[in-house]
Amino acid sequence: MIRLASFVLCSTLFASAFAQRPDTTAPNNHRMETLVDLTDFTIGAYAGPLVKYASIKGDWITAIGLEGGVRFYNAITVGGKGVGFASAAPMENYWTSPNPVYTGDEEYEEETYIYTGYGGVFVEYVYRWRDVVHLSASVTYGGGIISVFGDLKEDAIYDRDDPLPSGQENIAYADEIEHESGAFSVIEPEIAAEANVSSFLRATFSLGYRFASDVDVSKLDDDDVSGLSVSVGFRFGYF
Repeated sequence: MIRLASFVLCSTLFASAFAQRPDTTAPNNHRMETLVDLTDFTIGAYAGPLVKYASIKGDWITAIGLEGGVRFYNAITVGGKGVGFASAAPMENYWTSPNPVYTGDEEYEEETYIYTGYGGVFVEYVYRWRDVVHLSASVTYGGGIISVFGDLKEDAIYDRDDPLPSGQENIAYADEIEHESGAFSVIEPEIAAEANVSSFLRATFSLGYRFASDVDVSKLDDDDVSGLSVSVGFRFGYF
């Protein structure tokens, strides 16, 4: 009888304690309030190659680069990127006649072109990252270098061992001459579609516009270096 009474008493106490356990679905009155809620905080990082097809002085050329970033809450990314153009853009009317390096004759006519590259830091917002294909918007701020090169045309008869024209003895001749280079600032907003290929890989396709300013090269202005761009990238990392 005593054992039965003890069993009933213990069962009653256990049931009472279970019935009065805290409601986990209700607000936790004992939880500390903070200025920043890190309950759902997540952090990831990625890096990968980037191929850009961009307009420079009206010509579309290919650029290759890298990008990488740290992503918070699967929504905000802070990172950096840089690209260098794999081919040159032709530049007409760089010289006034006569050519100050060569004689100015047709047989010594020079082709002039430009190389450039730029990079900077970017901030990106990712919308609905759980969807297989989702959208993002970013802004890159940075700078770049642009260089003007000259090369004699294929039919030129000028030889590097020949004496330079009169008055040009102080100029060293080469098959390709860098005439000048300068820096510029850039702001590039972009919108992109990002695809969740796997848990560690994202593929992106983006469209942007490069706003160049303070271009420090003669006969090139900000509009020449500004232009549209289309990019394809692959991001490998922990998301």
